[in-house]
Amino acid sequence: MRMKDLRNLLSGSLALAVVALLSGCDEPQTSPYPSQTTLTPPPAYRLRTGDVIDIKFMFSPELNEEQTVQLDGHASFQLAPDLLVAGKTIEEAQRMVEEIYSHTLRDASVSLSVKGPLQWKVYVVGEVTTPGEYATTGPAMTITQAVARAGGLKESADADNVVLLRRDGNVERAYGVSYTDAVNHYTPTADVQMADFDVLYVPRTGVAQSGVAWRHYVMQFLPPNIICELGATATVMP
Repeated sequence: MRMKDLRNLLSGSLALAVVALLSGCDEPQTSPYPSQTTLTPPPAYRLRTGDVIDIKFMFSPELNEEQTVQLDGHASFQLAPDLLVAGKTIEEAQRMVEEIYSHTLRDASVSLSVKGPLQWKVYVVGEVTTPGEYATTGPAMTITQAVARAGGLKESADADNVVLLRRDGNVERAYGVSYTDAVNHYTPTADVQMADFDVLYVPRTGVAQSGVAWRHYVMQFLPPNIICELGATATVMP
């Protein structure tokens, strides 16, 4: 290793230690890249500002209505004028409405849905041509579709050691995925479907073996209260 490369590596390690300290994450583990895992289906969609909620009551159709989630995350219905729904799944919001309306109705059975196509945002960073935020409506993107939206991989990309960051409550879990397997359809589940606000990090060839550089790229997407987990399994997902 040349002296210049050694200095760069040591400098990067020092910067990483500072970032890890400030973000409240544990020290890097022996194997900082998560092992290749098979992901379960993405977490359920969570309501956000601007979503139009359509509620229909089975036995009280006169209460049917549509309301938009406001900037503060609340939606106002006839008998629930200030209901915080942003961040809730559709099922969770439906149970909230049923609970409130059950105080007035004998049978508050309700169907709640989002009007129009669902919106998804994902982030692609690292060794891609145009890293950034990418939004889509309808079905969520897979990792190959997300990379394609980002202009494809650079020649310097390590396609076999891609890291997928996915939020699970207060925990941001890291999963190892192989873009090579996905793009070549080596297994039916290799092209993972991404969830809302997933971060896909494509490392540089050689940097993956050095261990911890991916943290330097992805920490910018993690709020201070988020816990980092490395080498997570895919068995605990919402």
